[in-house]
Amino acid sequence: MRLQIIKFLCVTFLLMLPVKAISQSNASEEIEGQIVAVLYRCRDCKKWNGDIGVAAEYWIVLIEDAAETKKPSFAYVQYEIYEGGISDADLSKKIRFLGELNPKDELGHSRCDVKVDKVIDGMPVYIMAKPGDYDLIVPQMKEKLPSSFENMPCYIVQKKPAFFNGAQ
Repeated sequence: MRLQIIKFLCVTFLLMLPVKAISQSNASEEIEGQIVAVLYRCRDCKKWNGDIGVAAEYWIVLIEDAAETKKPSFAYVQYEIYEGGISDADLSKKIRFLGELNPKDELGHSRCDVKVDKVIDGMPVYIMAKPGDYDLIVPQMKEKLPSSFENMPCYIVQKKPAFFNGAQ
């Protein structure tokens, strides 16, 4: 009986794998820029990715080519921490990351959600974040930040970004 249960669980797990692979097959883009704001109150938040909670950080990034044209172009970034977090010192550096633009889940719903989960006293609390809730890393961007995430592209990042000083 015990062996049958183990076999059943293994088969069930293997059957679930292709569904997850298909749902995460969105094309990735390489983006360079500067983190201008961080949702500090959520540096210990979890983002529910399927059945498990994944530690995540939430950033607003000024896209690099936008800095050259003097027209700010911002992106909302959800960094799902699978490969390790980042230090506060890295936040002031230029960033390069590989992310999925506006990815969808297996049901076709957006995976870019400004609602983040935080567990307080063992209960999940949902926080609806707005750009104004973010702490600025680059104070001169305060007046340039959009008032909502509505028209802002969103990237889901799962691989640890590269950080560097200046041009590379």
